[in-house]
Amino acid sequence: MRTQQFLGVFHRLLEVIARGILLLVAFIRGPAQSQPPIKDLTLLHSATTLALKIRNRELTSEDVVSSYIERIKEIQPILNCVVAQRFEEALKEARKCDELLKSQDAPSVEFLAKEKPLFGIPFTTKDCIAVKNMRQTAGLVVRKNTVADKDAEVIKLMRSAGAIPLALTNVSELAMWWESSNYLFGTSKNPYNTRHIVGGSSGGEGCIQAAAASPLGIGSDIGGSIRMPAFFNGIFGHKPSKGIVSNDGQYPSAHSYDQDQLLAIGPMCRFAQDLTLILKIISDKNADLLKLNQKVDISKIKEWPTQYPDILGEDGVFLYPTHPTAAPMHNEPLFKAFNFSYTAIVNVLGLPATACPLGLNKQGLPIGIQVVAGLYQDHLTLAVAEELERGFGGWVPLAIQA
Repeated sequence: MRTQQFLGVFHRLLEVIARGILLLVAFIRGPAQSQPPIKDLTLLHSATTLALKIRNRELTSEDVVSSYIERIKEIQPILNCVVAQRFEEALKEARKCDELLKSQDAPSVEFLAKEKPLFGIPFTTKDCIAVKNMRQTAGLVVRKNTVADKDAEVIKLMRSAGAIPLALTNVSELAMWWESSNYLFGTSKNPYNTRHIVGGSSGGEGCIQAAAASPLGIGSDIGGSIRMPAFFNGIFGHKPSKGIVSNDGQYPSAHSYDQDQLLAIGPMCRFAQDLTLILKIISDKNADLLKLNQKVDISKIKEWPTQYPDILGEDGVFLYPTHPTAAPMHNEPLFKAFNFSYTAIVNVLGLPATACPLGLNKQGLPIGIQVVAGLYQDHLTLAVAEELERGFGGWVPLAIQA
């Protein structure tokens, strides 16, 4: 008992000393950098709205893609969230979309809405998910020259829905830590305060979304790798029910059925309505299992179950912390290694969970919560996410200069 008490006191003392050192280092490095204000109002629309505007010829795909390319160029020197890009290829694909809409063979608005709901919309994904002819390093020096020879299944589905890959985002080494830093590309920085982390392993994706430099993104989650970056960066992120979205084409890959059930690819975005749209696309033939088209009466959802997951059933949600604090300072996770347990338990259970932003704390850092439901009840967590967005305001843009 005395040994345990001593170790507990020693660990807390070590944390205090370490935080003091980190604060000193931050002071020496100077004040946090500010990201450029958002000047292009196109960046403030949801992907759902942008797709509708493109279908209705109110915006061109080229204009949308160009807006996001310029935004990436603005924020990248400060935040370091992008590790590879295909800007020229994306612009060519966007022009083809626009040419098709101008042609005599232009598909109807109704056809595009049903068959290609992301027609002309750019998207980003973490550097673990294969995009043909782009590097797939997972942050490892040994894989710096590894190039994907084909798209991951989830990327194929996004392309089939009309979306255009734009860039790859930074991750932790081998996707095995909750700070996105590696020897290949360096450390990504939080848009709300560059002294703080973006989370991991999909941290670069959380960062680029929060900075309004991508309309939507694809991440993956084996212990909180979507939800922690979503929480730290003040955006939405959804870990689907186990086995719903194909993990084919991701590195590191699952080597057994049990590993595959722990790992989940899912959407990351600034607007809650985009979660359902993306999940319908990437869940493919499994979409019907999730009842995503079913209207949810929020007033009838049971909250705060005391036993879980059995009590969740088909009409319950569990509101649960994503992390005990707002985004820590860089390197601070070394002293709080097990704080990812708040998210990892959901992977073990295979349940769906949606990270939802709830505004900023007194220090100006994002805070939030994760909404958990029973197996294949993803529609409940997504409905609650939209309700929380209405109640708390959702993503908070840092600065707008229109």
